[in-house]
Amino acid sequence: MSRTDPRDMSPRPGAARRRRLVAALSYGILIVFAITTMLPFLWMVNASMKPLDAVEELSPIPRPSRQAAFVLNQLAEERDIALHTASTADRLGMLIDAFGAEAVRAALPDPAAFPADPEALRQAAAALPPAEAEALIERVAASRFSLLRYYGRHLAVNYDAVWNSKDISFQRYYFNSVFVAAWVTTLHCLTSAMAAYAFARLQWPGRDHIFRLYLATMMIPGVVTMIPNYTLMVKIGLLDSYAGLIIPASFSAFGTFLLRQFMLTLPPSLDEAAAMDGASHWRIFWDVVMPLARPGLIVLSIFTFMGNYSSFFWPLVLIKSEHLRTLPVGMLYYDTVYGNQTNLIMAASVMNIAPLILLFILMQRHLVAGIQLGAVKG
Repeated sequence: MSRTDPRDMSPRPGAARRRRLVAALSYGILIVFAITTMLPFLWMVNASMKPLDAVEELSPIPRPSRQAAFVLNQLAEERDIALHTASTADRLGMLIDAFGAEAVRAALPDPAAFPADPEALRQAAAALPPAEAEALIERVAASRFSLLRYYGRHLAVNYDAVWNSKDISFQRYYFNSVFVAAWVTTLHCLTSAMAAYAFARLQWPGRDHIFRLYLATMMIPGVVTMIPNYTLMVKIGLLDSYAGLIIPASFSAFGTFLLRQFMLTLPPSLDEAAAMDGASHWRIFWDVVMPLARPGLIVLSIFTFMGNYSSFFWPLVLIKSEHLRTLPVGMLYYDTVYGNQTNLIMAASVMNIAPLILLFILMQRHLVAGIQLGAVKG
């Protein structure tokens, strides 16, 4: 029997290079797709920190004329001067007072030909032809432009205009969305956990058949049940109310299915040991199963909060009062009140999705761990 040479089992240089090339190509494709996916979001964030007339510019860096205009506007506000009525000499004077005479002289074609005295330099520069004087003002102002100050200024203006708007109760919409989503998440996790415990840990006749029928309700589109749910809300007096938004969304087959699959991974011996110690089903559920099902509950709470916070159609149908509108519905009214102010609409959109992004960042580790633990039974 011949022996295999250990050198023949070592990876060949060509195969290793191919693997590295394939890995690099795969990462490159994923990066391109990630950047492509993020571009609309990045444009939205960038547009929310711009003035209205600069929204259509794709470059995040303003052109020189806009940079100069921003610097001059800042100086005019500090000195309480109406910039649109200020003469060339007045604008040159503002630049000389703010940045010094040397900054203005350095921007001139022949600095040595102009006096160093601020007042004499102001008069000499103002005597230039109008086109040269305007070009000088633009060069000096643009040289003192700060991108951080530019975005910080417009961010404060745009977001303050949205948050403290007198035309749209954005703060109220924000509260309604978070309030309703928080209550729905709490009740949904509780009802789903109780139903999942009954289907996963208790033995009773017809359990599996009823669970399959319960699971089949997930195949029914939401628009099919929209009218019956609306009619029911009218009959029991929950139309145009917080309860009408919260109660119908507090039960779902998906949550029960998710937690049931997770509870099936817990050893039955835990229930038996607790029962031998005299624990009731409620005690076993609350003190034994629920703490162990925490990863699954976290996953369900994240999905529920994100889904309900973004819910649009049901609040649109159910709510008539302005003070009960949620953010997705309230955003509709920006098409009429702020229909031509894209920067404010983008600022409102960023503020709308900010809680979801923050929630995902904070709970990402728990989300991945919960899905992995509930994915395998045993």
